[in-house]
Amino acid sequence: MGDKASLDREKARKYLRALCMQIERHDYLYYRANSPEISDFEYDCLQAEKQALLKLYPEWRRDEGPGSDLGNLHFPMAKHLLPMLSLSNTYSQEALFEFFRRVEGKVQVSCSYLLEPKIDGVAINLVYKHRYLEKAITRGNGYVGEVVTENIRTIKEIPSMLPESAPEEIELRGEIYLTERQFTYLNNEQERLGLETYANARNLAAGSLKLLDVSEVARRQLHFIAHGVGFVSNDVNLDTQARLYTFFEQWGIPIFSFVVPGSGAEQIWDLIARFRLAQGELPYGTDGVVVKVNDRLLQEQLGVTAKSPRWAIAYKFEPESAETLLQEVAFQVGRTGVITPVAELIPVDLAGSKVARATLHNFDEIQRKDIRKRDVVIVQKAGEIIPAIVGVKKDKRGASTEKIEVPSQCPACGAPLLKIAGEVVIRCTSLNCPPQLRLKIVHFASKDAVDIDGLGPKIVDTLVSQGWLKDVADVFTLIDRRDAWIRLPGFSVTSVDNVLLAIERAKNRPLECLLYGLSIPHVGVELARKLAEYSTSLEQLMQLSIQQLKAIPLVGEVTACSIVDFFANARNQSVIEKLLQLGLKTSFLEKPTEYPLNGKILALTGSLTRLTRFEAERVIVSFGGSVGRMITKQTSILVCGANPGNKLAKAKALGIQIWSEEEFLHHVGILHADRS
Repeated sequence: MGDKASLDREKARKYLRALCMQIERHDYLYYRANSPEISDFEYDCLQAEKQALLKLYPEWRRDEGPGSDLGNLHFPMAKHLLPMLSLSNTYSQEALFEFFRRVEGKVQVSCSYLLEPKIDGVAINLVYKHRYLEKAITRGNGYVGEVVTENIRTIKEIPSMLPESAPEEIELRGEIYLTERQFTYLNNEQERLGLETYANARNLAAGSLKLLDVSEVARRQLHFIAHGVGFVSNDVNLDTQARLYTFFEQWGIPIFSFVVPGSGAEQIWDLIARFRLAQGELPYGTDGVVVKVNDRLLQEQLGVTAKSPRWAIAYKFEPESAETLLQEVAFQVGRTGVITPVAELIPVDLAGSKVARATLHNFDEIQRKDIRKRDVVIVQKAGEIIPAIVGVKKDKRGASTEKIEVPSQCPACGAPLLKIAGEVVIRCTSLNCPPQLRLKIVHFASKDAVDIDGLGPKIVDTLVSQGWLKDVADVFTLIDRRDAWIRLPGFSVTSVDNVLLAIERAKNRPLECLLYGLSIPHVGVELARKLAEYSTSLEQLMQLSIQQLKAIPLVGEVTACSIVDFFANARNQSVIEKLLQLGLKTSFLEKPTEYPLNGKILALTGSLTRLTRFEAERVIVSFGGSVGRMITKQTSILVCGANPGNKLAKAKALGIQIWSEEEFLHHVGILHADRS
């Protein structure tokens, strides 16, 4: 008996370890990569399994804090004046009623509560000092977050100054969100450009907050809604949550249109049912309600845990689901070669639409859920563009079911597939795999890559269909097709020559841009810069070992292996050799010995016409300067484009030198061609 108990305990411990690894990975995807693979409901189920095991074996429990979105190196860090914790949540009426019993047992009085929507957004902390918006900080790990003030200033609902009736110093807490209408518009635009669509509005809002191009953030049209405070100086009476919202309205701060007071578990349960019927009328996505103790003195008395306040809870709605039969599995190939299994289903009605396909995420998820062909599966639509399979009706499993095998070759080009240690996805690493080709060429021509103005998705489609583009290097052979290209419907001498001129200019783009354009897995814009700085040429970079790559900032084990595997691939080597033969610059651009901006801090505001924001920042750094995100007394120069923001007024007030874009280019001695 003792041996069996020991065996069961060890089995439970291994399962807990596996659960913790899964949860940590999904935390990374949700908070930092903004690309979750599972719905909130699936994630909460994993957490529930973990907590059940920890209840059985409390000695395995470790202190836990809220999830963290830290990890973006572009933004400075700042500490919250008071911790910014996440909410505990439940899907259970019984657990919600237990929350009421626990709260009122602790304070020994009957409490009143406020109900408000649980918005599917991104938490933000707005710090006002002397009633001026000093900084905006992401939630981060709950104690320290990233400063994204300039991006936040693009949101019209957020005032730069609070009125005299507001406290001298206050942390306003709320959510950044996209309206459902704007999210649909942005996704339609992605489809029109032939680019991947965004998974959901929350992820797009989170990603937008971390963009370096403020004008692009403004274009996304983010919104803000307030739901609480952190630190407040003692010069205003905020004795209840309801009074707090009254003050917000007086200060011009947007609040929820649906905030309902209630008392007693049964009354609140009825209010929750009413809200669920009305939630579709709201302009933003919600997945439940938040219940808060109204009295702020009682909130202080109840206190907080390491992870969440004891005076509030989120009651979340289980997403709508349906049962259907999984008939077959198809494999999609993405731009970076990731193979995504997609279930083909007997069509079923779900959340107002007919669903015939659903993502299976990756092969680890298939194994974890034990999903098989011809299984009766549970399909869920929880804010995802493509519905997901969240479970299997194993009691309905028949004898004809068949395991889903992991392919060993790319379903499109036949190249061997690779699974890198530490990743759950498998990839086709060939540069000229047909389904990847179109997306790779569009990416290769994008502004942050080799920047071929005019070579968009529609033109790429035409050129690929003509058989003229079989890999990214073929872009530089299009000059040989000029006469035939001009004769194609919809083209002219001018339009073709403009693109050919842009292609010729692209040969001289910096090494970092070429590296980013090659679609090396895990290599984004910032990492491409680091790789270029630490390598004298592309040829040298291709020879670096995993250990040598890991010595470069931002490069970890997984990324290093990915880079080595990419350059070891014979097809990729062939494409790179072709690029070299066609005259592309592959050496790192050395900085000049004299620095016209040496020691100067330059800030940027407004829309630039000759340079992208990325290019302007690169020029500043290349000529000895540094980029300032905010205007301070240390700022040397403000480069001002069209429609400048608040930085211009602040720079004038501090007597900071102001340059136009043309003056900036003149001072560094750069002549940059106009974009057509």
